[in-house]
Amino acid sequence: MLLQAESSSAIYKQIVEQIRSQIVDGKLAPGDSLPTVRSLASELEVSALTVFRAYGELRDMGLLETRARQGVLVANRIGPSVGSAIMARLPVQGPMASYEQLSRSTGIRSMASSVGDPALFFADQFVAEVQRFRDQDPWNFYLAEPEGVPELIQQIAAILSRQGLAASEATLVVTSGSLQGLSVLFDAIASPGDVVLVQEPGRIWLKELLSLKRLVGVPVRLAGSGIDLDHVRYCFKQFRPKALLVSPDFGHCTGLRMTLAERERCLSLARELGILIIEDAACSAIGLGISSLSPIRSLDTSAVAYVGSFSYSLCPGLGVGYLSLPPALKLPVKSVTAASGASTPKFLQLALAGYVRSGFYDAHLKRVIPRYAARRDGLVASLKQFMPTTVAWTASQGGFSTWLTLGENVSSSELYDKALKRGIAFAPGALFLTTASPESQLRLSFGMLEPEALREAVKALASLL
Repeated sequence: MLLQAESSSAIYKQIVEQIRSQIVDGKLAPGDSLPTVRSLASELEVSALTVFRAYGELRDMGLLETRARQGVLVANRIGPSVGSAIMARLPVQGPMASYEQLSRSTGIRSMASSVGDPALFFADQFVAEVQRFRDQDPWNFYLAEPEGVPELIQQIAAILSRQGLAASEATLVVTSGSLQGLSVLFDAIASPGDVVLVQEPGRIWLKELLSLKRLVGVPVRLAGSGIDLDHVRYCFKQFRPKALLVSPDFGHCTGLRMTLAERERCLSLARELGILIIEDAACSAIGLGISSLSPIRSLDTSAVAYVGSFSYSLCPGLGVGYLSLPPALKLPVKSVTAASGASTPKFLQLALAGYVRSGFYDAHLKRVIPRYAARRDGLVASLKQFMPTTVAWTASQGGFSTWLTLGENVSSSELYDKALKRGIAFAPGALFLTTASPESQLRLSFGMLEPEALREAVKALASLL
């Protein structure tokens, strides 16, 4: 076992992940004995408390057990290939919430879902807000207004104002997540058969959403950290699209951010073509060590619809998103929201409003962003150390992911199957591309794993390549 004193990961975490790797790889089988706390501490030249803490975390995961007169053993309930049977039962189509839960309780390490870590969300203050509104008025557990409760709309307007977007409360609509926000927006602006230009790689389930709406998604190439505007112009002439969907702040795959100049050029072209920009800003709050840039919508509120979310900045299960709309779209979107029941429960909106108003939202971001930055740095360092020189990846500035391009004749779908057997989950590129070949691309996300777990996962993935 090789420990790195200079690593950003605690020594006990390094011990946890390296024993975890040995179990996943079959080097430690069910029933195998591990050294006593004292002997392993002596061997590694660390304190007995460090080893005791590592063994305790592995027991909590269900990987180790302690028996009288036998000491510490690999848990017997674990199969010879930890988690493989479980993973095989999951849909091969893409990452599911199960991956992340399995990462907490088995040998699996998931880099599949681009979300924040629920373990970093201090829920006590949020639960206290729910309790406060419960005690205040039972009608707070009734249905919310179609556009959202005024208290939350006020707080969203304040958040956007701090980001440089002076959003009128009259133009805001609360939705049950950012994908639902896109759904009601598509219903309001497009009809079956219409075309939407899509910056790729995009978000998961977008392809399925467009298909459900019977809309045609036409991909637009990346150029630098923005989009290829010449390609946009060409696609406009060919397809006469209803909208251009862009993710200027980190996206859901690449972690790249459009520069101010790229934002201005994108808006200028949209104005020239008379096309609506849909600004997917779900991950915009997760900037990792960089100063913020004003949204595209702040440059022109009449030509841009803004899609935001609390699920990425706070907790993935929260399921609250919002739209900041051009005035002409507010009534159609409000009508669609009311008809589809797309808003979140009133008590949840009120609790979130109180949470934000009390300063807990800003405090949460201040606390977690350095943690995500350390995880991003750990992933990048591991990629540099272990990946073949034929593999390239994007320099993530925010969000939770980086986008990998593999070498020639390497199939990400074949790698996906092999990685699952090693207890590693990632997201194949096919999930985020509408038409382009996905075989040589994939997404790795770092939001759910500590740096040492990422190191072990990347090391295993690189060995397969």
